Formats: sequence, structure tokens, C-alpha cells
Amino acid sequence: MRDLNLGLTCPICWLLMSDPVDLDCGHNFCDACITNWTKMVGEMICPACQKVSLLKTPNSGIASMVEQYEDLSSSSDDE
Repeated sequence: MRDLNLGLTCPICWLLMSDPVDLDCGHNFCDACITNWTKMVGEMICPACQKVSLLKTPNSGIASMVEQYEDLSSSSDDE
């Protein structure tokens, strides 16, 4: 089941996304990861494509998929 989480991992921390957000460029990150990245580099530049973003918006679709993945993972661990 490991391959299923590839689109759900944060490219900064490499863990399942926590509070996922979208940048203007369409890349997704954990909110805390991109906030820390922005503080480190001084502006919101996407670490994946280097484009400057003006907005980060919550991504409820990915949040829902992460939750479903975690539910599936925990239920398969119980078996």
C-alpha cells in the first residue's frame, strides 16, 4: 500500500501532508512546511518549481485523501 501515498506526501518533509495547502503554481505542501520554508527564504517561492506565489489555500481534497489513506492503513494494520 506504500505506493498509494506518493501523491499525498509533502515534498519538503516527505511525510503524509498535514493541513495541505495549494500554492498558485498548483504544488501542494504541509501548511507548516511551506510557512517555515517561506520564513527561511524570505518570500513564498515554491520549492518545487521556484515560482513566486501570492497565495496559499487549504486543499480539502488532499486532506480528505490523506485521512482516507490513514484509515485504510490503520485498518490493514489491524488485520
